[in-house]
Amino acid sequence: MGFSALVGQILAGVLLGPVFHIVTPNGVFEQLVFFGILFLLFMIGLSTKYEDIRKNVYVGSFLAFSGAALAFIGGMAAGLYVFNDFNIGLFLGVAMISTSTAIPLKILMEKGEFQTRVGRTLAVIAVADDIIAILALSVLTTYFTGGGINVWNVFSLFFAVLGFILVVLTFGAKVV
Repeated sequence: MGFSALVGQILAGVLLGPVFHIVTPNGVFEQLVFFGILFLLFMIGLSTKYEDIRKNVYVGSFLAFSGAALAFIGGMAAGLYVFNDFNIGLFLGVAMISTSTAIPLKILMEKGEFQTRVGRTLAVIAVADDIIAILALSVLTTYFTGGGINVWNVFSLFFAVLGFILVVLTFGAKVV
């Protein structure tokens, strides 16, 4: 039908799991799922070269930040409107920031469109979105565990993650 194989895989998972209850999650199954996600991200990472995405860093980062801001505002509004609670709104807002950009990247790889301008921009958005999600999650964790936000810890984590990603993008392909 011209769809990506990933669409059929997701549909099969939904039908076999929650709909017909043929497959039920257990510890081993959850570990296999986790390994599958890591393997998918590893394949996408091997297809990403820093030189290819360098031209789209600013546009992709702006789009990732804009999308994260809209997702956070939507989640925060839903939490405040439905539950009338700031903490729940904060939690939903941060949860909405974390998206699954591996799915569209995998589909672009299958269709042979990963090396196009759209594919490279989407790869930048995926990396920037992950950085934003890690930063937001660290702020949320600091807020809930410590009752406040430790700015120094948040910035330290942000620059550590950013540095790690830059090192991996720069030297990772050569090492692998």
